[in-house]
Amino acid sequence: MNKSERIVKFTFWTNNLMSILIGMIMFLTFTMNGWFPIRQITIDALAIIAVFVLVVQIYYLRVKMNIPFSKWNNIYYFTEDERDENNANRVNSILAGQDYQFWMYIIGIIPVLMYGFYGSALLMMRSLIILFSVGTISINIRYKSLWNKMNS
Repeated sequence: MNKSERIVKFTFWTNNLMSILIGMIMFLTFTMNGWFPIRQITIDALAIIAVFVLVVQIYYLRVKMNIPFSKWNNIYYFTEDERDENNANRVNSILAGQDYQFWMYIIGIIPVLMYGFYGSALLMMRSLIILFSVGTISINIRYKSLWNKMNS
């Protein structure tokens, strides 16, 4: 497993974890009713875990993989050679053409339909948060599977 494969594998798992954590924080913040201190402690704990995951990801990429911050503004920061860059370019173009548009339409249409049929803004917000989390995780899974397919 070369360096770029290790980076894609690591960021796949950390990005999925961050999507779940952000979805849980948004769900608790916007939709949960109940005793306020317990909800706030849960939100704070999830936020601390999310910051920890982010710090671990930065540490791993910067220290273990020797990627300087100056290279992070490039979309191909994880590629080692031209072959990896071509694979990343093909994967990004496939995702930009298909998955991103699909999930943006779904995230835009489903909550409006929920609000129209049920008249509940709370149900609309819950469905929007769930769709956001599922959408980011599914795009991440598709990226990883396309990367593995094109890298083999």
